[in-house]
Amino acid sequence: MEDRKIFEDRFKVEKIDPDNKTPFRNVSRIHMVSEYKLNMEVDINTQIYPIALKESFLIRVSNCDNVPNLYTPEDSNKPSEKDNFDYVTYGVVFDIIEKNNELTVFASFGGLIMRVNGKANALSAFRKDGKEARIYLMIKRAWFNFIAVFFIFIKWHNFKNCRL
Repeated sequence: MEDRKIFEDRFKVEKIDPDNKTPFRNVSRIHMVSEYKLNMEVDINTQIYPIALKESFLIRVSNCDNVPNLYTPEDSNKPSEKDNFDYVTYGVVFDIIEKNNELTVFASFGGLIMRVNGKANALSAFRKDGKEARIYLMIKRAWFNFIAVFFIFIKWHNFKNCRL
């Protein structure tokens, strides 16, 4: 399978519903910042995928231009990049704004909106015309952060209690 990745980055949740203007019931507007200084606001159904402040996620956006519009039961048994993610949604890029060597990309996922802003070179693979505007937004929790902190604590705790 060819790599259709538009971008992939780790994001940390900075704010949840800062304006208290949720677009739908059970949906929260999540504000995140990535390791590479991309800013993302995305509406997520938090009833089916709860999110907490300061939580970290791996987010991948992939192009759907080669994905069929009609699926058969056999298609659901085929491995897919989506199998590795917890929350996957399909949408369309509807606007791209360029200003001062930065891009702002807007996409809609059935009315749930995503806005990503950052350096033009990091977001240049987005397209708003034709089949290339169809995208998947895929999210999974970055559990490795929790696991790393846990093991560091255990190591420190064992060292602290060690008697020579």
